[in-house]
Amino acid sequence: MSHARAFLDQSCEIARLLDHRFLDQRDGLTLEQRLRRKKRRARLGRKDPRLDQRMRLEDAAAGLIWCPSSNLRLFGRTAEVSELVRRGRVALGTDSRFSGSRDLLCELRAARENSALDAGALESLVTRDAAALLRLADRGALKIGARADLLILPEGMALSNASRADVRLVMLGGRALYADADYARLVAPTAHWAPVRVDGKPKMLERRLVAALAAAAVGEPGLEISDLTWAAA
Repeated sequence: MSHARAFLDQSCEIARLLDHRFLDQRDGLTLEQRLRRKKRRARLGRKDPRLDQRMRLEDAAAGLIWCPSSNLRLFGRTAEVSELVRRGRVALGTDSRFSGSRDLLCELRAARENSALDAGALESLVTRDAAALLRLADRGALKIGARADLLILPEGMALSNASRADVRLVMLGGRALYADADYARLVAPTAHWAPVRVDGKPKMLERRLVAALAAAAVGEPGLEISDLTWAAA
């Protein structure tokens, strides 16, 4: 995975990565297909150099991990990604908390506020398209044989509008980690959970996570763990 600055000058940065072979051909095209695409890129690239670079990026089966909040904080602007999103070549990232968002839900809001992407396209940046870009065939969608990684929100709430306090249930590999009390009772025994507060809202967190967080040298802003809770954990 190559870090291409903030990808603000897309044409220049994609060209450099491709020309220096930092992005490899991974799509299994035949020689004939590659030659046809190269001719088409040359024809279209004369009219639009950026289109040529996007096509080269696609041919390399590569993509962009987009961190808009970090871009905005460091450079005052972020990349125009709508065409790459349409082609399924973008996943959302948070970068460092020093320059980026607190978590991926905060980053989704930044993406929403700084693009014309709709709720469905934004969701794909952290689910289907992200999994495909990272070649993780067993996640990114609800389907038979996929990992049971689940996030449940209040009915009608778009993922790009949610905060971590809105989340009703999180499961990772079928294991419940975070929940509202009513969901917690449904998916795991009482001994599995410890009560906490997240951004002022009561939540249930898996006890092993509570113990690890309580022992950490640095606290998590917005997370309240009582002495009684972690001692019992």
